[in-house]
Amino acid sequence: MLRISLFGVICAAWFLVFEIGGRFLYPFGDEPDFIARAPGLIFGDHSWINPYFWLDGILATLNFSSSCNIQAAPLSIWAEIDSLSCSESIGQIASRIFIAVVICAPLIFTICFAWGRSRKILGVRILNYEGQRGEALALSLLVPGVTYSLGVLAEEQLVLMLSLLIIMVDRRWVIAALLVAAILAVDFGNGVVVLTVLIFLNGYRHISKFVGIRIILLLALGQAAIALVAGIAFIGFLSNFSFLADKADAIYSAVSGSELVDKYPVYLRPVITFMTGVFMTPSFVKVLPAFLVMGASLTVVGWRLAKVYSVCEFEKIDGKYLNDGSRERVVDCCAIVATVLLFIFLIPTYSNAKYYLFVIPFLMRGALLVMQKKKIMKILISSQLIVLGGLLLYRL
Repeated sequence: MLRISLFGVICAAWFLVFEIGGRFLYPFGDEPDFIARAPGLIFGDHSWINPYFWLDGILATLNFSSSCNIQAAPLSIWAEIDSLSCSESIGQIASRIFIAVVICAPLIFTICFAWGRSRKILGVRILNYEGQRGEALALSLLVPGVTYSLGVLAEEQLVLMLSLLIIMVDRRWVIAALLVAAILAVDFGNGVVVLTVLIFLNGYRHISKFVGIRIILLLALGQAAIALVAGIAFIGFLSNFSFLADKADAIYSAVSGSELVDKYPVYLRPVITFMTGVFMTPSFVKVLPAFLVMGASLTVVGWRLAKVYSVCEFEKIDGKYLNDGSRERVVDCCAIVATVLLFIFLIPTYSNAKYYLFVIPFLMRGALLVMQKKKIMKILISSQLIVLGGLLLYRL
């Protein structure tokens, strides 16, 4: 049977508040690849199983021509947004909010209602709410970068929604495979990232049954170090695999020139990923206090998880490490951070956090291990208010 999650309902309500507030304050057109992706969404042919097929009438009314005037720079701590040119009509704002709500409906339903543990469909438990997965997903929707990305005028909106559900089908292999297939069908590039993260995640989980957390950490560091040293040369190696050849060749051709490598220096890529994950638009609109709040919070969580790690080393049954509870969350965090670093060190153009926002629920599970969910929610709400407040000031 279904049961209502009060915490999930509260998070969903805040998410809708910030989605609506952001729609009024986000600079119109200041979205990743807006010039290419917005027309593709509006005029593209969508299959009937794609939700945008049923929203075609609303999409056809949207204006994607933006002349937004923004004054900002990569290292600036302030920005100026021309309110007149960077605002949408009330009708378009209402339409985009409606589209966002429809696309995000599965996420909202999932966090507001939980299936009882005995509930099965065709003999299979579809969703996995064990280990605070529902709470982790609910909190992830309150991250400013996630809220912003779930409102973009592009199919990446749908891809992110599907990808965020990955945590809820964790260990449901058939359902997870179908979900990944759907993501690959919508956006192959993002789908490859999702598939790679899942492969590494489950690989680390399996290895962690036989080795300690210290070895897992060393493996993660080694993986990141190899990616740092190998650089884009590894992309050329991937072209030897037929199913990846076209994508690998395209990426290698795009980034092998010095321009992109110089634009995304390797030592700055993790910083760019963090900033775009919190909130930074393609025009470099950002709100510095939000970075400070989120950065300090992540530091505290990391420090506390380091203390948990020592306890996990002694959880064994029949000579094997117990890969449940706190230990699995620590392993997941190591695997995900290492795999994200793998991508951003190998491919300069994949430094934007939009490719990795779906891993936030897994990291949030680690945070829930060492911090109360209500405290995390307050931190995220504060960050959202700081971002929206900053955007309002930039428009004055």
